[in-house]
Amino acid sequence: MAGTSGDTIGWTPGREEYTTDILSAAPLFRKSSVLGTHGERIFVGSSDHMQIEELNTSGDTVRILRIPDYPLALTAEQVRAERDAHLDIPLPPGVSALPPYYVDAVEDMPSPETRPAYARMLVDPTGAIWLPPFRGMSEGGGPEPWLVLDPDGNWLGSVEIPEDFRVTDIGVDEILGIWTDELDVQHPQVRHLARG
Repeated sequence: MAGTSGDTIGWTPGREEYTTDILSAAPLFRKSSVLGTHGERIFVGSSDHMQIEELNTSGDTVRILRIPDYPLALTAEQVRAERDAHLDIPLPPGVSALPPYYVDAVEDMPSPETRPAYARMLVDPTGAIWLPPFRGMSEGGGPEPWLVLDPDGNWLGSVEIPEDFRVTDIGVDEILGIWTDELDVQHPQVRHLARG
C-alpha cells in the first residue's frame, strides 16, 4: 500500500494457445486463468473446473471454493458449431475467402471434451466472488447468468445480466457496466443490485 515493491507470491497458468508452423490462435473453447483479490485474500482459477483457490499473501492455498458437478461436457455438435464460428469471421476489404492454410489449421484444431468453467472473475467489496460461465464464439447472445459465491464460499445461485450490458465492476448495491444500444453506441450505466 505504501508503493514499495513486494516479492513474487506465486505463479498461475496463463491461457491456452494453438500453434502450428504457420498459425498461432486461440483454440476451440480456450481455457484461461483468472485472478482476483479482496483485502489480503487472493483468488486464482484455471477454469478447468468450477472452482477457485484462495491463497494467502505467501502464496499458500488456504481453501478451495467449488461448485461440485457443474456441467462442463461438450457435445460433438457444440464443438462443430464453435469450429464453424472460427471460420465465419469478417474478411478484410478485397478478400473473398479465408486462406486455405487457415481453414486447414482450424479444421485440425483439437476437439475439446469440456468447456472452460468461466470466462472472468470479479470480487465485490463484500468478498463475494462473481463468475460468468464461459461462452464460446458460437454461443453469444441472450442474458448471462453470473454465478455468485458468498465470502464464505457458499454458492448463492446466479444473477442474470442482460444481453446488451457488459459488467465492468460490482459494488455493494450496484453493478457498473457498459450498455450498448441498438445503434451500437456504448453508454456507461449503473444498475441497482438488491442483495438478500
